[in-house]
Amino acid sequence: MQPITPTTPITLTPITPTIPSPSLGIFRRFLTALSNYSPTPHRVVFTSAFIWHSLAVRYFVMTPFSTLRAVTHIRPITFTSAEILQYLGGLNIGYAILALQGLLLPATDVDGRKRSALVLAAVSEALHP
Repeated sequence: MQPITPTTPITLTPITPTIPSPSLGIFRRFLTALSNYSPTPHRVVFTSAFIWHSLAVRYFVMTPFSTLRAVTHIRPITFTSAEILQYLGGLNIGYAILALQGLLLPATDVDGRKRSALVLAAVSEALHP
């Protein structure tokens, strides 16, 4: 190895990351699904449900006090109400995963997509009567 002097030219070689396939198989399927994305009705529904429930998880679990402060006029905000909001965020994790599963199912698995859609529709109806 040569010592670095002010006149030594510096050459940068690009680094290509290697992703181990067994540990990130779901992530690769997700990227493949996004790259082959065509806005069919089931994909629009599952994508919007995934975004909706993921945002609910983010706001309910990560920042329950600021979320309650933004949507209610009751002061002071109690610890119990924040706990309830975190519980609802925990429920939304499952719904977000279900929507992601429906999005990542292959186009040939019509029954799987129907089951996922029916469960998400039942959940949406139960949460928003």
